[in-house]
Amino acid sequence: MAEVEIDNLVLKTSPADNDSLYDNISFAADTLIVLFQLKWWILALMALITISSAIAPSIAWITKEVLADVSVISKEALIAILIAWGPLYFLIKGSNFVLGAIEKVIDKLIDVRLLIILQRLYLDRRTDEVHGRDTSQVLFGARVANKGFDVIYKRAWKIITTLVSVFVWQLALGPEWIALMVLSVIIPSIFVWMLGPRVQELSKTILDRHEDIASSTERRKRGLFEEAQRGWMNSSIRFEFFKWFLNEGASALLWTNLGLLVFASYFFGFGLVPETVELPVAAAFLVNLRLVAKPLMSISKEYSKWREAYPAMLTVFRGGKTE
Repeated sequence: MAEVEIDNLVLKTSPADNDSLYDNISFAADTLIVLFQLKWWILALMALITISSAIAPSIAWITKEVLADVSVISKEALIAILIAWGPLYFLIKGSNFVLGAIEKVIDKLIDVRLLIILQRLYLDRRTDEVHGRDTSQVLFGARVANKGFDVIYKRAWKIITTLVSVFVWQLALGPEWIALMVLSVIIPSIFVWMLGPRVQELSKTILDRHEDIASSTERRKRGLFEEAQRGWMNSSIRFEFFKWFLNEGASALLWTNLGLLVFASYFFGFGLVPETVELPVAAAFLVNLRLVAKPLMSISKEYSKWREAYPAMLTVFRGGKTE
């Protein structure tokens, strides 16, 4: 494997007291320049994700074709189906397995390299040395910041490619079901975007408590140390509960919204569900719905992760300054 240069990282912006240097454009520039250090590995990972996402919905097509071929359930019919479709099915599954293994290795390489870059970057950009803050940031903050980069180069790309692939396949298999898919995600999306900022606030509080713990290890500060521990524990519990509520709430809203739309379509004639439902097409839709539900639910998780990581990324870019 080629070595990745991480020793001479040069960033566009530099720490300063003027907050205008750390606006959204500056933050985006720093983020992109960090990612540029691993551009070839990231491009390789994105290519693997694209191929895997394009292949996955083909199972819905196989499901549709198999059910369309079944006219009577018998031993001979099942054997004929296995002979006709079995090799293709296992080829697709095998390809996904191999691609997934390669993706896992490259993803881990990028993850570790980014962590090293962020740790060194923070130490280079700090304007003063504060032992507790620096220890907390290197051991904990950099890992949290790394989650934000993971959202950018991997998670967001996987969501986009999966959704595009599923909708393209669905257009070919049963375009009359597309409106139902799209409308079912509106309410969960609004729910996630409204509650996301709260995740960021709690993440910032946890970062602060870690810094307090690392700064209070002296014997004479034992009381402050234990108080910081209690604050960290309470903040962590609230954070995990809120993330669970956000993710599970979005999932519950998705399926509830889908059920209500189907009910409304049948009883009020909205036309979201075809009047005549063909079993093969409906089965393909359910397979694709399962595929599309996963990335849609990931949106809430990744948005939560981004909100969690943003304060830590800002701390790295500002060398410890967060205000």
